[in-house]
Amino acid sequence: MIFALSFSVALASVFWQAPDTQGAQLQGSPSQLVSEVIANELKAQQDDRSLWCYRQIQRTDQGAEELEVVDTPEGSIHRVLKRDGQPLSFEDAGREEDRIRRLVENPKEFQKRAKAAEKDADEERQLLEMLPFAFEFRFSSRDGDTVKLDFSPRASFRPERREGQVFRHMVGSVFLRLPEKRLMRMQGQLVSEVKFFGGVLGYLAKDGTFDVSQSDVGGGHWEMTRLHVKMRGKALFFKTISVNQNEEDSDFRPVSANITIEEAAKILDSVEKPSAAN
Repeated sequence: MIFALSFSVALASVFWQAPDTQGAQLQGSPSQLVSEVIANELKAQQDDRSLWCYRQIQRTDQGAEELEVVDTPEGSIHRVLKRDGQPLSFEDAGREEDRIRRLVENPKEFQKRAKAAEKDADEERQLLEMLPFAFEFRFSSRDGDTVKLDFSPRASFRPERREGQVFRHMVGSVFLRLPEKRLMRMQGQLVSEVKFFGGVLGYLAKDGTFDVSQSDVGGGHWEMTRLHVKMRGKALFFKTISVNQNEEDSDFRPVSANITIEEAAKILDSVEKPSAAN
């Protein structure tokens, strides 16, 4: 999964507005540091083709689910293990078996879902390209090898794409890991209401928040491990991201770069499942 709302390598003309003694220990301005970090992020997206099996917990307005997920070159496939902390009933477990079997036997359905996820990834990359024009960054604090930068809207930013309008209403912070030159975390808040095309294509209410983190899950491979989105409204651009969603990913294990959907389904079938509820 790509690191949603990441940063652009083109960040080159952002102001450094906090001449703090800790900030003075950094080499160059915050914009220069971010440029190096984002260069690594974009290179990793291009070069790191590793695939993983991992545990995922999703919480939405409809409840909580615990999943086992396996990546494949065509997209990910998952099995639901628990709902609202309880093992699946015998009937629900059977329906999960049937759903996975249908995906394996009907690649078109699997490809349809993968296409929706890829469309979101394209939208994210396009948003990423807007960031150098959208925000001004300033040094906030440093804790060992982690640097925090705060950001706020750039007054001159006028997005050509309607999705970029959200940046004109957002403030927040980013956390950068210095040794690896990686983006660890980004959190933001909407300080005013966002209306897309006058509200026809969606809106987001004031005070909505998001918080997304990534970390090294093994061997220098970074993956998203946490996504918290708490917003009111609707946005028609993303198909797989809810406006009220919490996701935690853990227990990452590598799988073959050439794994097939059938092989991924076998891995899911081999996962020890909680005892079915009656």
